[in-house]
Amino acid sequence: MKRYEIELEIVQKFTTTVVVEGDFKDSLDPRIDKLAEEKADLMDHDDWNYEETEFEILNVFEEK
Repeated sequence: MKRYEIELEIVQKFTTTVVVEGDFKDSLDPRIDKLAEEKADLMDHDDWNYEETEFEILNVFEEK
């Protein structure tokens, strides 16, 4: 019987909504994105809405 070691990349996708306030030039101001990412990261990750998990096989190694 052959055995293989599989290296996978696992990516989970979530969505959430945050509200940011500040003196921004317009909706394309890059500071909005940065602040939104910081607020989302600081919130309880259990409050993020899980969507899916994706698996990608990176390498397959036959064990000797």
